[in-house]
Amino acid sequence: TNVSPLTIHQCISTHGPTGAYITDHDGMLPLHILTMNPHTTPDSMLACLELNKNAAFVSDDSDMTPMDYLWRYESPDCIVSMIQNLCLHREAHTEHSSVDDEDLNPKRQRVKK
Repeated sequence: TNVSPLTIHQCISTHGPTGAYITDHDGMLPLHILTMNPHTTPDSMLACLELNKNAAFVSDDSDMTPMDYLWRYESPDCIVSMIQNLCLHREAHTEHSSVDDEDLNPKRQRVKK
């Protein structure tokens, strides 16, 4: 099935933005699941990433990050979009603040269930 930005936004409307932080039984966040779907578009992935930027750096129970799955499932458009989005996010935050923001230097850690 195709996961569209509209689907992501409907899910967020139903469950709230904290839904982007919920892990499943394999330690996967919604971003992990999206990046494993061969029908995921860059826009749908970015809609989920916007809610939880740190999810890009979180490993699941298989020690895989969303970027690892994008690489495994050969999604070059999504890889480029994620990198661009994270770079723009960092650039926007460093221009407005000289403080070292934790959001800009996330540690690769597991989200507690």
